[in-house]
Amino acid sequence: MLPDVRVHRLPGGDHVEALASPERVVGRIAHFLADVDTARMWRAAA
Repeated sequence: MLPDVRVHRLPGGDHVEALASPERVVGRIAHFLADVDTARMWRAAA
C-alpha cells in the first residue's frame, strides 16, 4: 500500500515533537518529499 513509507525517529524527540519543534518535523518531511517520486505516489493513491 505504501511503498515509500519510512520511519524516522528524531534524536531526543517524543510524541509531541510536531508541537515542540515543528521546524525539525517539517525538515524531515521536506527531505522525504524531495527524495521520493511524488508523482508516482499520487497516481498510486488515486
